[in-house]
Amino acid sequence: MLLKIKMKNVYSIEECEIDFTKGRYSFKKDMVYQDKYVNPLAIYGYNGSGKSALINGIGFIVSLMNEGETINLEPNLLLEQIIRKKHQDFPYLVSTIELTFNIKDNLYYYKVQYCKGNVINEELVLNGLKLAERNLEGIVLYLNYASYIKLNDSSKSMLYQLKDILPEAYDYLSQIVYVADHRTNSIAKCLLDSDIYHILVKYSEQINTVLERALHTYSYKIICEHNKYYILYDETEKLPIEYLSNGMFNECLLIALILVSKENGIIFVDEIERSLHPFVIQEIFKLVKEKNIQLIFTSHNTHIMSLLRPDQIYFASFANFKTSFARLSSLESNIREVNNIEKMYLSYAFHKKEEK
Repeated sequence: MLLKIKMKNVYSIEECEIDFTKGRYSFKKDMVYQDKYVNPLAIYGYNGSGKSALINGIGFIVSLMNEGETINLEPNLLLEQIIRKKHQDFPYLVSTIELTFNIKDNLYYYKVQYCKGNVINEELVLNGLKLAERNLEGIVLYLNYASYIKLNDSSKSMLYQLKDILPEAYDYLSQIVYVADHRTNSIAKCLLDSDIYHILVKYSEQINTVLERALHTYSYKIICEHNKYYILYDETEKLPIEYLSNGMFNECLLIALILVSKENGIIFVDEIERSLHPFVIQEIFKLVKEKNIQLIFTSHNTHIMSLLRPDQIYFASFANFKTSFARLSSLESNIREVNNIEKMYLSYAFHKKEEK
């Protein structure tokens, strides 16, 4: 279970903390996991507010842990540019991401620092004891005794290089699913080993069941015949896969990624509502609960707010050339079940408090 995310100098984010601990609310108890943490968690904000920066920071982590090209993590280039106009010898900003998570009864803390295409520092702590750390020169393991390991790749996580030695933490972090542009920019371990349409075919029956449950109407399946993919309607009529709409692809992809994820996995989605019907989003919420999957997403769809508690909503805002995040339960501590969060948001009630 992911418990906390901290970021510093990650894209437009100067510094932020996202906490999954539940607040003091007695309603919507089905949104609380293990009686301690809220799930899912939503991030709202204007275009350009920086809400996607957090999702993309996690995308960097996922790319660090898996094969393929590592996403280039950049600090706040606008802020750095402004500072350098006054101080030309100002050092390059270092991006930092910290994750706190538990696996069974083990509490982990992972930190990575990145600058100009290289991981410059990394640290893994288990139950308060440091397991491993790395700098530009190499990795030091603290297991039975301290041992030094030379780095093979400064663009990849030490956990990727030590996956056989530290499998629990590596497996957990490498299985995180990151979905940005649904068709072209998604990273998941399952997608590295297989064609996405192959996965949609494999889970087509289950996807079909979820969609029928959500929409109470006709459904379709993705099939493969003679190495070609098709959309099958009513078990009789088919069309080439090129006729699959963006909405159909997005709903199939998200449902498939939930189905293929291990229990207690994590999925980050940028703009979850992209081409999706509200009923499908509701069914996705039910599905992640059934599978004990954490879901963190950004959105502009204010209807989703009505499905959530105040401690499940964060707002991103951009001011003075940097992004900050505020939790709704901190901005407005007296929200009750009868309050219409969507209406309050659309009337700028929360934005006024953010500005104070």
